[in-house]
Amino acid sequence: MGLCLMKSKLRKKIDRTINNSFNQLIFIYAILVLFVSISLMHKFSYLFHILAIILGVSGFFIIRRESIKYVYLNKRLYALLFVLALVIIFALRIIPYTNNSVPFSYDYGIYKYGIESFAKNGFKVVSWVKLTFSPAFLSLTKILSFFVSSKTILIDFFILINLIFGLSIYLVVRQHFGKVAALISFILYAASIIQYKAFTFLYYNSIIALTFLLLSVYFFKRKKRFLFILFFALTGAFHLPTFFVYFLSYIALVTFIFINGKKHQKSEIKKELLDLLYIFVLTVIFYLGFFSTGIKPLINPSLSTFSNEPGSSFGSFVSFFQYSYSTLFYLPFAILGFFYVTKRKNFNLLFFMTIISFILVYTQLFFYKRFIIHLDLMFIILSSLGFLFVIRRSKVLGTFIMIAMIGSSMFVTYDFAKNLESPVTPEEFNLIKKFSLTEENAFVMTTSSKYAPYLLSYSNRKTIAPGLFGDDHTKSDWQDFLNSKDLTEIKQFLDSYRKHPQTNQNYPLYIFLSRSQNDNLKPFLTGSDACFEVFNSHRLGHKIYEYVC
Repeated sequence: MGLCLMKSKLRKKIDRTINNSFNQLIFIYAILVLFVSISLMHKFSYLFHILAIILGVSGFFIIRRESIKYVYLNKRLYALLFVLALVIIFALRIIPYTNNSVPFSYDYGIYKYGIESFAKNGFKVVSWVKLTFSPAFLSLTKILSFFVSSKTILIDFFILINLIFGLSIYLVVRQHFGKVAALISFILYAASIIQYKAFTFLYYNSIIALTFLLLSVYFFKRKKRFLFILFFALTGAFHLPTFFVYFLSYIALVTFIFINGKKHQKSEIKKELLDLLYIFVLTVIFYLGFFSTGIKPLINPSLSTFSNEPGSSFGSFVSFFQYSYSTLFYLPFAILGFFYVTKRKNFNLLFFMTIISFILVYTQLFFYKRFIIHLDLMFIILSSLGFLFVIRRSKVLGTFIMIAMIGSSMFVTYDFAKNLESPVTPEEFNLIKKFSLTEENAFVMTTSSKYAPYLLSYSNRKTIAPGLFGDDHTKSDWQDFLNSKDLTEIKQFLDSYRKHPQTNQNYPLYIFLSRSQNDNLKPFLTGSDACFEVFNSHRLGHKIYEYVC
């Protein structure tokens, strides 16, 4: 009995120590992250991750004994903060368009060409367009193209989609965790640097799909079976990787219910499996005739990730290293929220999506960089619970910490937004637009993939670029051409592009070179070996050559 008493006293002492130190640690953490956001400290330090994990684990022991009770918020203040979040989302996404005369996203030109060419040619469009964009996206933009320009679709409509995405987060969190948590998650989304970078990368399909995913989760919770199935299938129609995460999460939930669920829950398994069949069939319908361009290209790269080094999977976004330091603003609160959900045994679709996304990102499998957006979304949702827990323990301290964290995140995102620059300079961009003055049947070439989307969308000419738009020359072929000083070799390479395979007719060919690129064609502008003429140029050294041999 004495031993039990001693153990009890020791446990109470440990709990009291953890309880007392938690507030102090989280205050220190908030101050450090605030210093990082204003560049008074270097953010790339393992200290932050260690502190975040310590805070999360400490919170686990406290959460065992406490719960997140209702936090009251004045209605007027609530409405003000809600509108403020909307304004922040909109304002941050407008900033890059006010600062840049050139489209800031590398993919803008590809999207512009895809939308305009599909609106004109329908499914007879070149195969790489069908490979790049989902059939649902192409169909949607074709409808929109009857009413608005591609520029409006890519700027105004995309900003609207981002606002709707934020509102869908609010809707789902309110349904699952209450009004205050929903408001916090909405503001966190507005301030998130990861979600903002998804916007700047122009991940149109991903953001539409995530919006549909959240709406599907919402209707699943409300037991609106038809709408749940419809939005689940629409998720896949717009973005198969997002569908993949959602599909795995749904399978995990059904499996969990089958193993651990109550009797009345297990009776629903057959219906849920039948729903899964409906979802699969409906999603496949969207891809009828698109297997070779919409699904098949994802299979081999996905399978190859199991044999490659971690982190070598395809798909562009922030690196794993960058991402790991972009979550400092809410990582410990996401851990707290996860522990709280686990404690409450609230094993829903959001819970399993967190686990699935976490596994995919931290094992760096498949196109894991794209799944960073999904994991960040789950962190945002869980963080709202973590912040509520801290506010519940101490209203003054919790509110200060939340304002410090969200303010720091927003400052970093704003700083990124106002300093965002286009991959190409205004001078390069203006010269590229001169390609529209060439013959309508001309081919235009860039030797750098950086300029390719701009040539593609602003020249209205067939574009040739290394490894893009159906190009079948290897990287070494291009390197040989770029380094060659032999006119015969240069002509052989260029002739392979401009000669029609059936008629042997030579099409006009123009080549763009910026001043920063190696110019191995200049020696052949004059003399007996002259094969190139300057079609247009800029005083800074950018030029367009016409191939005249």
